[in-house]
This record gives sequence, structure tokens and C-alpha cells, in this order.
Amino acid sequence: MINDKVESLLYGMKFRLLLQNRQKPILEKYKLHRIDLLILLYLAGAGDHDTSGDIMKLEMFTRGHISQSLGRLCRKGLVTAERDVCDRRCYHNKITGDSAVIIEEVKDAADQVEQVIFEGMTEEEKKTFAILSRKVLDNIEKAV
Repeated sequence: MINDKVESLLYGMKFRLLLQNRQKPILEKYKLHRIDLLILLYLAGAGDHDTSGDIMKLEMFTRGHISQSLGRLCRKGLVTAERDVCDRRCYHNKITGDSAVIIEEVKDAADQVEQVIFEGMTEEEKKTFAILSRKVLDNIEKAV
């Protein structure tokens, strides 16, 4: 039987709450939704993988949620949608200079969360945690 603390960690509810608490001021300041922040972060590192289909591959959002979020981000001037030269049905979504400040604030919030969750852990313990987490995730992915 799984230890209660381990089960709580695997469900991720407390981690999600911690992350949401750190992101909430950013969401309110820029009048964004949580998905908007996640899509901005994704696009910031996406390179050429910047279409709605590419975002869908994350398996975190529905096509409708992605479309609504990209529309919101475009209207706010945080993302541009450029039609693909070869496939006119496809749009490439690029972050604008205006989104750089938001992305930095989100990264800072993520750094704060990382400091909280790894407080009191040695570098060796962090490495061990990463290895074990990867193994657990691999096992779960094999089973589902």
C-alpha cells in the first residue's frame, strides 16, 4: 500500500495549489487565464513547433481551449498568428516582445516554487528525486 505522503505527491494537488498561488498575481495583473500562461511558456521555447497541433501534442488541453487562448493572446498583442507559406490552413504562433515581461514573471514564479519544494535538500537528494520521479512516471505511462 502506498504511503499517504507519496500518494499525495503523485496526485499533485498541493504542488498545483502552490504553483497556482505563485501564478495568481500574474494572472490578475495581465487579466489572463492559466492556460494562457502555459501556452506563452510553451511558445517561448517551441522553436518551429508553434502550431495549434503542436500544442495539442502536449495532451494538456483541448483544441477548443487552445483556440480560445490563442485568440485571447492575439487580441492582447502577446502572440501573432502567421499563416504557413506551404499550408494555408496552418498558422504559426509567435510570441511578441510584449510577452517577454510576462514570461519572465512566470519563470520567476516557477523558480520560487522550485526553491520551496527543494528547500533543505542536498544536490544529491535532488538528483535522486529526479531519477526516482522519472522511473515512477515511466511506470505509469507504461500502464496507461
